Amino acid sequence: VLANRTLGDLASIGKVSQFEVSNTFTQINYKNNPVNLTPLAYGDVFKWLKNTSAGLPGYIVVDMVTQKAELVMLEEGKYQGEIIIPDEVKYKSDMLKVMVIGADAFKDCDKLERVAIGDNITVIGGNAFENSSISDIEIKKTIQVIGADAFRNCDSLSIASFPKCNEIRAEAFYGCTRLEKFYLLGGSLTRLSDANAFRFTPFSDSSYLGYFGSIYVRVSLLSQYQSATNWTLYSSR
Repeated sequence: VLANRTLGDLASIGKVSQFEVSNTFTQINYKNNPVNLTPLAYGDVFKWLKNTSAGLPGYIVVDMVTQKAELVMLEEGKYQGEIIIPDEVKYKSDMLKVMVIGADAFKDCDKLERVAIGDNITVIGGNAFENSSISDIEIKKTIQVIGADAFRNCDSLSIASFPKCNEIRAEAFYGCTRLEKFYLLGGSLTRLSDANAFRFTPFSDSSYLGYFGSIYVRVSLLSQYQSATNWTLYSSR
């Protein structure tokens, strides 16, 4: 009820008739307070067709202590701040695993700061975070594939850590000029499908950028990485 009342705030931007409050709520702790988050949803298929190119304009936060609801507007429909990608989402009466971050999902989100990825994510799609302002990313489980250009030009990204990653595709971290620490902690070699995956980062262009970066792998795999296809370019890192 509170969320539906708060939706009236959209009247100020002339969009109240285009959206409704989703029936799906997610409870999280935010600043040590329990809150419910609910996304907005398109009013119907025709309103989806009219508005989908611009994206949803915001979401609603309900403070469970004060019972106050707040409509959080997103700049031009973009995600911002900290994003938590859940393990599962409810669709009708079913709980579905969230396994893929789709292509272009957070592309150009220039106020996105941090993403916590759910345990079931196995694929980060192509260009998923390209040109975003993400500074670090928390990965909990095995990632099968980091897609081409997934983090391209994320020039605020300084640390990336993967418990296990099977493949990094073309130019995945191209232009991440502040990426100084990169951890691959799995017990097997990560396939690097393109030598330019780390082009214009402190791993490949240290003299140009003026500082150096380090890639961390298990000691038992060090010699394999130093001689593996495309990894040899970064063998001194």
